[in-house]
Amino acid sequence: MTDFVVSKVVMSVCALLVAGGLAGIVETSLEADPGGDLEDILGDLQEMLSRLASHGCDFDLTWTVPALPSTSAVHMSFGDGPVVARADGVTRAAEMWPEVHTWTWDGRPLNMTVVEELDSSSPRLEAWTGDALAITAYEVLLDDCRELLVCVR
Repeated sequence: MTDFVVSKVVMSVCALLVAGGLAGIVETSLEADPGGDLEDILGDLQEMLSRLASHGCDFDLTWTVPALPSTSAVHMSFGDGPVVARADGVTRAAEMWPEVHTWTWDGRPLNMTVVEELDSSSPRLEAWTGDALAITAYEVLLDDCRELLVCVR
């Protein structure tokens, strides 16, 4: 008889441990993860640019800075270097390929020195959730090689 009672107590304790573990998993999956969400936004932007660049031709598109799933506003910064995304006191950055420039190509011949000068002298572009950005790609001759130049404004 005591074996029966002990087995029921052990089963009850095990059930409580399993329920507590499952509650912890559900709780952590429901918590907001702004860092992961910012990485997802940067990853989606990178994937879109890579997919379009793989076609190797000019394109024009409009991309709207999204909000986090928690509806928190996202602040993005484009310029010489990585694209930076910030929200809820968290910052994430990602290098884009192809590289994104904040100046507009005027049709003149380009080489890497000119591109680097334009990148360093152009101000960073700041955008917030809901801002629509124009992303334009040009197939240009850069140091006598055909390259895709992507500009955002």
